[in-house]
Amino acid sequence: MLEKSLEGKNILFFSWPFYEYPEKIKNQLEKMGATVMYYSSAPTDNFLKVRFLERFEGLKKRYFNKILNDISKCSYDYVFMINAAIFPEYFLQELSEVCKKSCKLLYSWDSLAVYPTAQTMHKYFDYIYSFDSDDVKNIEYMQFLPLFYCDELYEGRKRKEFKYDFSFIGFGHTERYSFIQNIKNYADK
Repeated sequence: MLEKSLEGKNILFFSWPFYEYPEKIKNQLEKMGATVMYYSSAPTDNFLKVRFLERFEGLKKRYFNKILNDISKCSYDYVFMINAAIFPEYFLQELSEVCKKSCKLLYSWDSLAVYPTAQTMHKYFDYIYSFDSDDVKNIEYMQFLPLFYCDELYEGRKRKEFKYDFSFIGFGHTERYSFIQNIKNYADK
């Protein structure tokens, strides 16, 4: 069961090391009174090393087994994960066993259109949130939770003149690249 206050709660937090977001999320949870243990989805945030590790299942498995060993010594009120699809299913299954008494929450930063296999991971979570309103409309147990922002990105900034009318920053996966190309072509016309 979700409680309104995080005061005194222990949270086990998993995410991809996406810029400074995991650190900011962890810090905010701690400001709200929780004790947070964070683990990344990979033993490194170096893109080339991550790609290298993807080819060696044994190294990845060793990393996840170390996490399971570490967390088995503690008790958590909540397990909070961002994007389950980036974790191997065997890890989620074992995590679910190790943290049997914990409330497990998943936040989906990517649409199921991007990671359709992610839905098979949902069975390991008690609550599932998504920013994608289409996913929420199509899957009754998902709850809508829009993306967040960090206050410090906006504090003290002066209004600037913009050099560009359109800008996109993101990972060029699936149809995203062709969509951006279509926008560019349209804007050029």
